[in-house]
Amino acid sequence: MPLIIDDARPAPLMRHLAAIAYDTMLLAACWIGVGFLFIILNKGEAITGGALHYLLQAALLAAWLAFYIYFWTQQGQTLGMRAWRLAVADENGRPLTTALALKRWCCALITCAPAGIGLWWRYLDVDGCTLYDRLSRTRLYLLPTNPYPSAKKRKTHV
Repeated sequence: MPLIIDDARPAPLMRHLAAIAYDTMLLAACWIGVGFLFIILNKGEAITGGALHYLLQAALLAAWLAFYIYFWTQQGQTLGMRAWRLAVADENGRPLTTALALKRWCCALITCAPAGIGLWWRYLDVDGCTLYDRLSRTRLYLLPTNPYPSAKKRKTHV
């Protein structure tokens, strides 16, 4: 993903919340798949405790982390962010590294746990950044156009 600072502006809150809602639905589908695999491992029985229960919790956390790190580092946006023309980058507009994406995810988890304070922080911040963006030195931008052209707009060379 190229530098995006030149033609992007800070993301509006409603688009940010819409992307979070969209990504939550996609992540829930991933979690259902992980849970299904664990039910198969447990021979169709509910997982009520023991080591398999803790392993399931770890797998769900790993799926959550992998979802965001993959999309933020490989495309600069999750599927929900793509739908709302948002992109995440470092302070200089460059794509996130794995370490920076991990830092952003951890900061978001910690700062948003108490009533979403990390998200609402943007109203106190001079640049309109969330607390987790400020701490991880990342930014969420609204793109003027979608960087991924639709199938209709792509020219096919036959």
